[in-house]
Amino acid sequence: MKLVFSVLDRCDLWPQFKAHYEAQGITEFICVSYGPKIPGTKHIESQIPASKFNGYVHADVHNRVVKNHIKIGEWFIVADLDEFSVIPGISLQQATEQADIDGATFIQGLFSDRLTIDGSFPAQLQDNIWEQFPICTDITSSINKGACAKIVAIKGPMPVCAGHHDLDKSLISKTSYVPSTMCPWVHHFKWWGVNPCEFFWGRGNEKDCRQTYYRQELVRMIKHLNDNNGKFNAESFRQLNTIRAKTWQT
Repeated sequence: MKLVFSVLDRCDLWPQFKAHYEAQGITEFICVSYGPKIPGTKHIESQIPASKFNGYVHADVHNRVVKNHIKIGEWFIVADLDEFSVIPGISLQQATEQADIDGATFIQGLFSDRLTIDGSFPAQLQDNIWEQFPICTDITSSINKGACAKIVAIKGPMPVCAGHHDLDKSLISKTSYVPSTMCPWVHHFKWWGVNPCEFFWGRGNEKDCRQTYYRQELVRMIKHLNDNNGKFNAESFRQLNTIRAKTWQT
């Protein structure tokens, strides 16, 4: 089974990412890169500079790659390098097999932003990132005001939109699959290393109207961090129950 993922700049999560998805049945990694190369993947240059990255550009690049590398009717997993999809009690490969039997065409999950206990941004990743970032929150929704839904798997090659948070609007009537009434989770290991204000600043400087959202996001992020001594205050966010959410096996 194939996984199409993207990497903007940081590759530190690759060992954990690879191990996580191999355990879920992934045998081929297709990397859409905005810069770095990752050994052991099918490397595809985005042909878009990282400074121009946004959700709209991301979706366009993703759709072009999928059209060229995914067969009609072939199930594949969708992710960014900091996104670890989990369906408790079932692997992603098993989920797509069941979804296909049920006549579904995609699986959609919910974002779970992972934080350290004290809300700080560790400079280095530990081997067990699930224990390093044990808190599950809804930063994407509460601060960023972003879409908390995320596409996990697609029966290709249907196009996505808005940074693969959803399918193209013309395909919304297609069937979504949630196995055994359990919610698929997309665990988001983004909040480490660089302060997020620095991360978003390059986008916020863009004058393109599509970047307005990132400027607004930056203002909200700066205010929250300034109010909390440069850290995330986990008590400010809704705590998510992701079935203990420490590893995909739980």
